[in-house]
Amino acid sequence: MVNIGDLIKDFYKLLAAIILYHEDLPMLKRLVSAINEHFDQIFIHVDLKSMIDDVKFSFKQNKNVNFINNRVDVTWGHYSQLEMMLNSLKSVRDFEIDNNCIFYHTQFLSGLDYPLVKSNVYRSFMMLNRSFSFVSAKEIQEDDKLMERLNTYLFLERFHIMSGFLGKLVNRTLSNKYWNFFIYAHPIIKVSRYSKLKKNATSFRNTYFKGSQWMCLNYEAKSYILYLMDSKYFIDFKKTLCCDEIAIQSAICQNSKLFIKRHLTFVDWTRETVPYVFTKEDHHLLLTKVQEGYFFARKFRSEDSRELLSDLDNEYQLKISY
Repeated sequence: MVNIGDLIKDFYKLLAAIILYHEDLPMLKRLVSAINEHFDQIFIHVDLKSMIDDVKFSFKQNKNVNFINNRVDVTWGHYSQLEMMLNSLKSVRDFEIDNNCIFYHTQFLSGLDYPLVKSNVYRSFMMLNRSFSFVSAKEIQEDDKLMERLNTYLFLERFHIMSGFLGKLVNRTLSNKYWNFFIYAHPIIKVSRYSKLKKNATSFRNTYFKGSQWMCLNYEAKSYILYLMDSKYFIDFKKTLCCDEIAIQSAICQNSKLFIKRHLTFVDWTRETVPYVFTKEDHHLLLTKVQEGYFFARKFRSEDSRELLSDLDNEYQLKISY
C-alpha cells in the first residue's frame, strides 16, 4: 500500500543547484562531483561565449545534470548577468512542471565554487530551514553612490556589426572593448533615469537593496521571482549597472511574507586581488568559515587550488569521481 506521507515527503524533499559557468572545465567537473549528493538536480548555465559541447560531453553519464537551453552572452556589470539568473530559475520551474516535483531550495553557485561541508550536513540544515531563503543584502540609501547604478542610464548597449563565425569573433572583441570603456565612463556620462524609476515604481520598489548574487531561494521566494519575471518587473533594470546585485535582492527584501537569513557562500573581498582565489595556505581560514555557518566558498582554480581542494576532500570525506 502506498504511504501518502512518504509521497508528500518525496515531493518536497528536492534540492537544486544552479551553476553559472564560463571557464575552467576541470574545476567545474570537480565541483559537480563534490556536490552530486548535496543536490538532487544540478542545472548548469554555460555562457554563450563558452564551448558547450565539451561541457555536455563531460557530464553525459550524470543523470542529475541539466543544461540551461536559453543561454546568455554574459558581460560583467550588464543586464545579461541578471538575465542569466532569471533564465536559469525558469528552467528549474520548467523541470518542476515536467517532473511533477518541487525544489524547496535552489542554490546559486559559480563554476569556481566548492563545498565546505558534507552532503548530509547541508541537507539536514536545509530541511530545518525550509521556511527561509539565504539572501544577504543592505538597503541602498538615497544619497548612496550605489544609487547611480539605478538613477543613470547605462544607455550604450553591446553591439553587433557582422554575422557568421568571423563576425562573432569581431563582435566579441569590439563589443568588450566598447563595453569596458563605458563601464569606466558611466560615472562621468550621467543621463538621468530617475523620473522613469519613480514613474514605474510600485510601493515595494521605493527602496532598493544590494547584495551577493550567490543566494539560495526557497520555493516561495523562487516562485515570487518568477511571478515578477512574468509581470515584467525586471525590465526596469535594463540599462543599469550591476543589477544582478540589486534586482532580485530588492524584490526579496521588500516582501514581508518571505523570510531570509545570511547567504551561505563565503567570498574573500579583503585581499589585493578580488575576489580572492583560495590556495593551500587558506585551509585553516575556510575551516573557521564553516564554524561561522558558511557551506560553500569561492573562488577556486583547478590548478592554483589543487592541493587545497584535495585537503578539503579529505577533511569532509567528499566523494570525488571525475
